[in-house]
Amino acid sequence: MEINMSQFKKNKEIYMLASILPMFIIMSMHNILIIIGLIASIVYFCYINYYTLKHESNIIPKLIIMLLLMQNVGIGIGGHIAGNTSGALSIVTQIPSLFILISAIFVLLRRKLVKTDLIFGIYVIIIIIYFFAGDGPVGAKAVYLRNFAIFYLAYIIGAYYLKDRNLRCDFIKFVLTMAIGAGVFGIIGIVFGKPFYDLVGVNEVYIAKKYIAFVDGLPGNFKTLFGSQWVNRLASLYYEPVNFSYFMSFSVILAATKKRWKTFIFLFICECLTFGKGGLLVMTAAAVCFIAHVTVKRLLPKWSLRKIKNFILLGMVGGVTLLAIVFYLFLTDIFGGYMHFYGIITGIEAILQWPLGHGLGTAGNIVRQFENNGIFDISETGLVNMGYQIGIIGIILFILILSILSINAYNYYKNNIELKNKTDYLGLLSLYMPIILLVVFTFQENTFTPQCIVPYMLIQGSFYCGINNKESKFPPMKWLSVCVEKLNKYKPQINIKA
Repeated sequence: MEINMSQFKKNKEIYMLASILPMFIIMSMHNILIIIGLIASIVYFCYINYYTLKHESNIIPKLIIMLLLMQNVGIGIGGHIAGNTSGALSIVTQIPSLFILISAIFVLLRRKLVKTDLIFGIYVIIIIIYFFAGDGPVGAKAVYLRNFAIFYLAYIIGAYYLKDRNLRCDFIKFVLTMAIGAGVFGIIGIVFGKPFYDLVGVNEVYIAKKYIAFVDGLPGNFKTLFGSQWVNRLASLYYEPVNFSYFMSFSVILAATKKRWKTFIFLFICECLTFGKGGLLVMTAAAVCFIAHVTVKRLLPKWSLRKIKNFILLGMVGGVTLLAIVFYLFLTDIFGGYMHFYGIITGIEAILQWPLGHGLGTAGNIVRQFENNGIFDISETGLVNMGYQIGIIGIILFILILSILSINAYNYYKNNIELKNKTDYLGLLSLYMPIILLVVFTFQENTFTPQCIVPYMLIQGSFYCGINNKESKFPPMKWLSVCVEKLNKYKPQINIKA
């Protein structure tokens, strides 16, 4: 029996991608299926990572995007078909994070540890310590533990699986295709309204989350005040306009840097229809950084990036911060941005009173989903909220890690793009993206949730000039290699034609 290797890999990967939505639907139909599906998912995810180990596939980043997009729509459809609105459905929403964690562990087992990994390890230990501190609800603690750590897990996955230009371009093509489909789904939702949303189980998802602020039979966040008028927002496959605005902003940036202008226009319209302040701010800040960088380079053509990098970075930090402040002052009268500033001010005052932190789950929006107490004044702001929970030391390590991601991108850009006189606008933006996300995180807590931050970090990781291809000497990797070798001995003989 002869099999074409490339066709075999392609078909296998298509089946993996196509399995995501049915998996979510089936799991969401009954609480028993959730437990069975969770166990089966762990086994399946380990198999997928084993498959990528053997076939050198880059399917993992694509599967992550698919999981993020299909998570809520699968839960909604499955819950609607079976009439399941149990709170246990919230477990299913953690499937993408579980896959990211498993994939990141496999990556760390395959390559040598670098200094940033060790810094991240210290950072995670601090978060775990604060998990057991304070009197916040356990559910909120778990969510914040996930949110504060998952960005780096996505980064190392992107660094390993998207380590060259061809792999990155293939991934971008996939993301833009999915973004177009998600945009069409969102527009259909706006046009047909409640009947369509009922069909795809939007209410089931929100009831399972114990959400109670429904307006005209739909979640209250599906509408927003624009000026003096209430308008419908594009929630799409995420079922959440605020989070979806980050994915759309990410897709708009990809389309613009790749000069796919028709796609850019469509996605830009979709992004505006989300009315999501966070995504709009990321998109605007990215445009400002790009224009500023290109302008400086043209005004100072004899200066290399090495000489002006400090000027650019400092200028961008100040410029993006100023942009954020002006932008939000403007939005105060349109979308209602007062709470973002109020949360920052009250949060800083609380941190100064006790800089060592109060423990995970003691402040922020997420606490409201679990119980009616907590420091809600420190809400609508991610960075300050993080500082209140894990203290100044945790914040310093967090900012240090993001700074290293920018430095890694600078080293990649210097060695692989500027030195060879090439043009890569996405690579240029990767110099500033961690800074942009950090500033936006200051104003909005959603920024570092998986659905928002993971796509950005996958691409950010692809601009890492490191040691991803060096074999790990970590003992578990040797054990895994031995197991794989033994398993291969029991496989039937198949003649492969390249």
